[in-house]
Amino acid sequence: MAKKAALVPEVMGLEARPWLETADDPLAQELREATREALSVREFFGRMSQFFAKAKVVEDDAVATLAVVKAVQAPTTAEEDAAIVRRLQAVKDKAKAAEDLWVVRQQFHGLHKRFVAGFGRASTPLTQAAAILQAHHNAYKAKAEREAEEKRRRLQAEEDARARAKREAELAELEAAAVAAEEASGDLSDRECFFITAYVSGHNGQQAATIAGYKDPFKAAARLLSHPKIRGAIRARQDAEAIRQQAQAVQAAPLDAVAVEVKADVLKVGSERKTRSAKCHNPQQLIASIVDGNTLGIPVDCLMVDETKLNTYARSLGKLINAWPGVTYVETGTTV
Repeated sequence: MAKKAALVPEVMGLEARPWLETADDPLAQELREATREALSVREFFGRMSQFFAKAKVVEDDAVATLAVVKAVQAPTTAEEDAAIVRRLQAVKDKAKAAEDLWVVRQQFHGLHKRFVAGFGRASTPLTQAAAILQAHHNAYKAKAEREAEEKRRRLQAEEDARARAKREAELAELEAAAVAAEEASGDLSDRECFFITAYVSGHNGQQAATIAGYKDPFKAAARLLSHPKIRGAIRARQDAEAIRQQAQAVQAAPLDAVAVEVKADVLKVGSERKTRSAKCHNPQQLIASIVDGNTLGIPVDCLMVDETKLNTYARSLGKLINAWPGVTYVETGTTV
């Protein structure tokens, strides 16, 4: 059995737990190493002002050293080169001292790495779990939306078929009415039918009689148009023509079908955000409500004063604008 490790002391709000008391427990080892790094960091915080004061001295010396080195000329003799080597060693010693001073960054970096790693150990499985569930949800959502679209198309096709059947029935009724109107004209000779057809088509009486083949079109037109049977037949043909024009309009019109909407039975993932706003469609009414009693408790700051327009009135009225409640004439001058 593994030996029991000593309890890890409380550091920065962390304290040992009974389940961390086993020496070979990976979490206990992680906590002990993090505790040592945290102790170093806590010690750094205790002397932070002295540290940065010393760091400023090292920084200033480094800047000054660089300025001096930039002025050094390339060596031309062995003695000058030896001097440069000594200066180089001195610079390296200063760099090592600066590195030793800032060794605390390793503790911060170590803690940061542990925090990131710890967060990753928790977040990565949860991210993967969320991805699995999201994939399941997306698959179901896609399936539900496909089924909803198929149902919508089926119901829409049924609705369109109903609308088409209704229109065909209406067209059939109109055609039956047109035929009935044509048949209501009584017995007509072939020549009379030709005359009526030409007349209803837009020709005058004489032209229609000519087309129908009468020897004296003028007299024939006068006789035919005065005959009750012919007049009745013309009205019947005109009624039939009007009915057929109505049928053409019905045929050309869009189907009187209701647009079918089918929503997929899918829950929304996440919160729904709503943006609230208001639009003043009648500013005069709103202002009057505020001025006349304000029984609805509308804030007074809804009364927006247009400074540009106010300045325009001031330029035209001058000091007379002081008569306006709450308004004072202001005049400024600039010497040029």
